[in-house]
Amino acid sequence: MKKRSLKKETVLTERTVSNDDPLFQQLRQIRTQLAKEHEVAPYMVFSDQTLREMSSHKPETKQQMLQVKGVGEHKYDVYGEAFLHVLRAEANGGSNEQTPVL
Repeated sequence: MKKRSLKKETVLTERTVSNDDPLFQQLRQIRTQLAKEHEVAPYMVFSDQTLREMSSHKPETKQQMLQVKGVGEHKYDVYGEAFLHVLRAEANGGSNEQTPVL
């Protein structure tokens, strides 16, 4: 019999993010704006699942953002700062009601 080794994975605790979560809605608005500007479908910017993970984990740095499933170097370089702007404002206690100028 072969022995199977199981790798331990770090599981991040996620809070459930509903469709009407204010931060999730802000991120969706930014995604829609960026999609129009780049003439791509919104899901090509980031999927809803990626936006939910951003809403849950609230990354504040590039390194933290790159840990979010669905965010790679290229997507971060093209879209990441716009999302981090809102996420940082949220972390600082402000509800950034205005979509950042892109």
